[in-house]
Amino acid sequence: IEAMQVSREAIEILESLPPGRELALAYRMQAAVCLVKRDCEEALAWAEKALHLAEQSEADEVLAAIHVTIGTAWMFLDYERGCEYLEDKIEWAQRAGLSARVAHMYSNLCAASGEVHQWLRAAEYAATGLAYAAERDLDSHRFYMLAWQALIELQQGRWNQAADIAATVLSSPGATVISRITALVA
Repeated sequence: IEAMQVSREAIEILESLPPGRELALAYRMQAAVCLVKRDCEEALAWAEKALHLAEQSEADEVLAAIHVTIGTAWMFLDYERGCEYLEDKIEWAQRAGLSARVAHMYSNLCAASGEVHQWLRAAEYAATGLAYAAERDLDSHRFYMLAWQALIELQQGRWNQAADIAATVLSSPGATVISRITALVA
């Protein structure tokens, strides 16, 4: 609730200024907060506003963050559409040299697939994303996908593998809180 309030206050301030990259980022953050609550329609509405501004300012990093939000929201509303959207944006982000955002897209493809019980697809995205993140030392995304890989193994009845992968995440000092929580669930 506090994040939503602070985000809206930032938007009010930025809307009083000439539109630009900062307002696009504020709209994207509002979209991300809505997405965390799984209010996907509202997330898409904010993300579309952000997308329009970001396209005008030609800020690839901001655009990539918005694409992550849009694609992920669509995965919960129309799974195939969301997957196709993010897969397409992975290619775009790779051409733009945005490795961290590519890893973020793989992370969300993996996690959202797991959330909607598309375990085989989640496993495929995890395998591809883990290799991508490992090659580029993008550990925060790598640990998150590893945590989800532990859940995938658990759901497929491979309990020992799930426990081993979860233990790897939990013993890694660089693992983020969300990665640790996900590993603990597994």
